Parts: sequence; C-alpha cells; structure tokens
Amino acid sequence: MRAATFLAAAVLLCAGAPQARASGTEPAIGRLNHAGFSARRHCTFAAISEDTALTAAHCVAGVAPESLTLLYGYSRMTWVAEGGVKAVEPLGGDLVALCLASPPPATLPLGPPAATDDPMTIVGYGQPRVHLQQRAGCDVLAEVGGMELLLSCPSPRGTSGAPLLSADGAVVGVMSRTGRGSSMAVTVPPTVATVCKAP
Repeated sequence: MRAATFLAAAVLLCAGAPQARASGTEPAIGRLNHAGFSARRHCTFAAISEDTALTAAHCVAGVAPESLTLLYGYSRMTWVAEGGVKAVEPLGGDLVALCLASPPPATLPLGPPAATDDPMTIVGYGQPRVHLQQRAGCDVLAEVGGMELLLSCPSPRGTSGAPLLSADGAVVGVMSRTGRGSSMAVTVPPTVATVCKAP
C-alpha cells in the first residue's frame, strides 16, 4: 500500500503548473493520467473542441472523472497545459467523450469517414517511450461493422485513446486495441460535437 501511494503521489506531482511547449509535440494531443491508491495508468487523448476530448472507453472504465489529469502536449516531463474532466460520456463501443473542465490550448478538426487504403497517422504515448509523443503511419485495411477500422500496423500499449489522423490532420478515429500485425480504431460519430454541450 505504501509503494502504491508513493506512485500515485509521484504522478500527481507531475501534473503541476503548465510548462513550456515541448518541441515537436501537438498541443491538442496529450497524456491521460490516472493515479489511485491501488492503480496507476495512462492512455492518450485528443481535444476536438473547447469542451470535448476523445479517448478509448477502456482507458477510463471504473475511474471517477475527477481523478483524471490531462497533460496537453506532454513530452519528457514538460507540457503545454493541464486540464481536468467534468464528466465522461459513452459514445458507443470503445469510445468516450471527456467533457472538459476548462478549454484546451488547441483542438483538432473532425474529418469525414476514412476509406479503405487511406493513409493514416497515429499520435500517442505507447510503450516503451511513454514520455514522448510518437507518430506511426498506417493504412486502413477495412471497415468493420460500421463502427471500427482495421489498420495495417500494430500499436503499443499506452496508445489506446490516441487519435487516428487523416492525411490533412483531421481526427477520423480513436485507437482501441492491437494485435500482432494490425490494430483497431473506433470511428467517431458526428453526434460527438454536441455530447458535452451544456443544456
């Protein structure tokens, strides 16, 4: 218990005052951190509007929104801004909207649905280099069930929740799971733009 408490405190201390922008990072994409007394984890997220970010549902399963910390543009213990989450809204499948407690420093646009053979880029915080934004190129192999995209490359642990970007930098999906030689992304429904709007 004592070791777990120390690890939780260490992660929370890292989420202190905003730092200068790390070179080569995208400030709308960041590390989603959670630290508790018995668990510590991270995923990737991407902000798509002033009040909404996206990540994978399994990244926040069983986690209280107030225990999540968003570090925008995180790279080697520096980040552009820190944010919190007011609420988590399911969007179907392995996808959730994070309703933001404060506006992000930058946002990414949403793109039209991807087609087979479209080149894509994944930007996330996968192992083993979990303190750096990493980019990987993939092609869309197929659409699966109208809600997922099968991609031509695997993605390491920690990339879950990362945005799948089209050639012009628009978000067309969110990384969900990976296999030995391929991975899956959840497509983003058009309704996402209104999920976190105040009534």
